[in-house]
Amino acid sequence: MIAAAPSVKAPKRQLAAAGTGLQMQPEVNGAPYWRSLKDGKETGSDYCHGSNYAWTLRLGDMEACTPRAGSGLGDSLSIRDFATGTAEALPAQPNRTWLPAVSATQALTTEKRADGTLALHLLGRSNEPRKDVLVSTSEQIDGQVSVKQTDAQGALLRYQGPGGVRLGLVDYASATMRALPLPAQANDLGDVPAGLGRQWTAVFAGKDKISLVPRTGTAAPRTITAVGTHGYLHQTGDWVLNGRGGLSAAELVAYPLAGGTARTVLPALAADPVAGTDGNLYAIGGPDRYHWGIHRISLNAHGIPVAEELEPLPSQPVQRYGPTLTHGELTVRQIDDFEHSTHAYRASVSGPMTVSAAPAWSCSIMHDLICSHPSYDVGWATGDGRLVSATPGIQSNCLDTACNSDFLVQEARPGGVRRTFPLSTPATGPLRMAEVKAASGRYAVIWAIATVNRQARGFVVDIDAGKVLDVNVDATGVFSLWGSLLWRPDGDTGVVAATDVRTNQVVKRVDLRTGCRAGELQVAGDWFYTWCSRNASTYTYSAFHTPTGKAFPLPFADTERSEAQLGDGYVVNRTRDGLYVYNLRSGAVVREHAAYLSTYWKQWTVDRFGGGVAYIDDKDAQDEIHLVGVTGKTSPLTVIDQSIPATVTAKSTTSGNTRWWLSKPAASWKLTVRNTTSGITSVIRSGGEARGLIDVAWDGTDQSGKRLYGGVHEWTLTVQSADGGAALKSTGTLTFANAGSAARPAPQRP
Repeated sequence: MIAAAPSVKAPKRQLAAAGTGLQMQPEVNGAPYWRSLKDGKETGSDYCHGSNYAWTLRLGDMEACTPRAGSGLGDSLSIRDFATGTAEALPAQPNRTWLPAVSATQALTTEKRADGTLALHLLGRSNEPRKDVLVSTSEQIDGQVSVKQTDAQGALLRYQGPGGVRLGLVDYASATMRALPLPAQANDLGDVPAGLGRQWTAVFAGKDKISLVPRTGTAAPRTITAVGTHGYLHQTGDWVLNGRGGLSAAELVAYPLAGGTARTVLPALAADPVAGTDGNLYAIGGPDRYHWGIHRISLNAHGIPVAEELEPLPSQPVQRYGPTLTHGELTVRQIDDFEHSTHAYRASVSGPMTVSAAPAWSCSIMHDLICSHPSYDVGWATGDGRLVSATPGIQSNCLDTACNSDFLVQEARPGGVRRTFPLSTPATGPLRMAEVKAASGRYAVIWAIATVNRQARGFVVDIDAGKVLDVNVDATGVFSLWGSLLWRPDGDTGVVAATDVRTNQVVKRVDLRTGCRAGELQVAGDWFYTWCSRNASTYTYSAFHTPTGKAFPLPFADTERSEAQLGDGYVVNRTRDGLYVYNLRSGAVVREHAAYLSTYWKQWTVDRFGGGVAYIDDKDAQDEIHLVGVTGKTSPLTVIDQSIPATVTAKSTTSGNTRWWLSKPAASWKLTVRNTTSGITSVIRSGGEARGLIDVAWDGTDQSGKRLYGGVHEWTLTVQSADGGAALKSTGTLTFANAGSAARPAPQRP
């Protein structure tokens, strides 16, 4: 299991209000609750939550709400106090509309006058003898009244007045409203940042300026400098606190009323703070964006605002998707807010399954080709330590020549090479909007649109040579690539044929015994998976084992045929209920493992090179990666592709580049050559663990550095399987050129 790293995203928990307790939501659409700051007691909100309510106000320990028209819940104002446990309902009044502004004794409403303008009224609660008080104001309210902020003293309103947007400050005690000064660009801003404090109301006054208007009395407004982008504003003591910065870099800053240097109170801020009934601010934030908590912001003994953590909060995990698994090498795509990256982990290939907790390699969207790929695709793993992809892809919005695709290659290891080459053929011209459909070793299959005839079809790509090969790909898109063999349906009776892409010749045929043409085809060594239809409504799903000639009918539903992947002797099926592993290695179909998956993203994969299954638990385990082994014996170790030079030239650094691609991981290997003239056998190179590829650079010397004699040599590669299976022995011939003769050299003259 690989736990997800913490994300810079803010915690899902939201803070709505603060009194003697905190009103919170576990997540955006979660059920709200109140928790006492004194004893930690929690009380859930059994109303004022959901889409049936026009608005919900949470202030201190109180929640208030009014039903939406047509909800069937009436039109009264419901009020509840969590601290005391009391609740009441205020009946609606004719021609009145509730506003989300409620004090301990009154509730604010609008009344539509005969001339179309609005008046404000304070309606008394059960403990208030004055049941209807007209709010006195010289302002004309034309409509669109909204409450920007409210507290126990009054409310800050935004409304439409003569000339455009206006701000008004309602004082509950005097039942009055007065207009607040606005910057010249108020109508362009739409929503002017403003906030309530104990003594002052803070209003955005233009670039880097904040106006302070006294809440009571006749003192003149004052203006202070506050550099930055302003959101939430709140005055406390001799400071104005401001939630400043973008969503991914917000911080809480305090500006002194007397001028001077601003202070950062919380370097990381999840959302706008809330004003507590105790005069303090409460906010979710932290010292950085990886350490979050609920904080109380109060004035210390020197009158300076400081943050005190009341409770730590767990960080959200990074979001993961698009895993690939080959030869125990796991790569996964990761999203952390706006940052996309790819990470590679190493799983054990022998003994109990373990995996590295830290990635062995990572790349960032800012630097690497694969990481900057625009689609939600981690790139195809080739099985020899590389990731490949193409851009622009089929989902691109490109036009004309901007659609010409490049092939991207990334070695998924520290210091790995990144390269790109254009996709084009003489017959088709540049290939456009290409998408990788399969990859194995040095070959890949893409689906792309030809420039010449604008036909979309499949093409085989030689990754090492950087070119498109002249190999036919099934027009229906049914194929599977295994090493250098491209498998396709051959007729309509269940036979499939393998084309060696190196020669473009059919070299093998297998009857899968389905009796119908494959609608899907997957290959993993000696194993095949397919589904096909004998009529328009009946589908059959099966696996086939070539050495035994045995077919395995699979219990899959029709709608699930595209959600299966073949491993070495097993098939994994994704259904609406989860992920199921069907083990075939014993000769019978055995459902061996099940796991829940909650999304439709690509959250799982199989290692068809002798490995197991990897999936991301994005429901309960917060994007943990799980690796699951499959019991039973794997297929024998084989060479699935090789590149052997006919001649190796002494002292040449490139002529002896020799590679073997393997069907599963190796524990160790040794390469020897025997001179066919002298019979002398030499060890050329040897090595330990190899995952997918054995790559040897020959220069005409043996492992000790001794120069070999020229002539024809028989090479032998011996490989020990990492899982303890039978060893692999592969042989062939090559010639050493520009080296000494194999005959014994003549003695030097005295």
